[in-house]
Amino acid sequence: MLPTIIAPLKSSTALSVGDSLLLTCKASGDPLPQIKWLKNGSTDINRANITKNHTVLSISRVEPNDSGTYECIARNPAGAAKSRSSVAVFRKYLVLSVERKENVRGKSFGRNTWKCFLKG
Repeated sequence: MLPTIIAPLKSSTALSVGDSLLLTCKASGDPLPQIKWLKNGSTDINRANITKNHTVLSISRVEPNDSGTYECIARNPAGAAKSRSSVAVFRKYLVLSVERKENVRGKSFGRNTWKCFLKG
């Protein structure tokens, strides 16, 4: 029986640096399909922990270079099924201060300029 992904991956995930990534791939078929993970089309996912049965991929404390397209492929002799998720990892910034560069009085329909100092 052709493999089927029972619970597809979330189509996109946004995380902050330091968060954890957890992707679960559940598949059915007869015989039970083998699961393989890819990141941007490659099996080289160096920072990922993959469970023994390959159903869960996790990364603790994500970094920006963990961003990409993750794909689980469930394959058996009858064929294959896929599910993918686009993962984006963003840096956290701390606003140290904000100062107004142009002082505008009254109603303004033009542009105001602000200078922000960030750390992160």
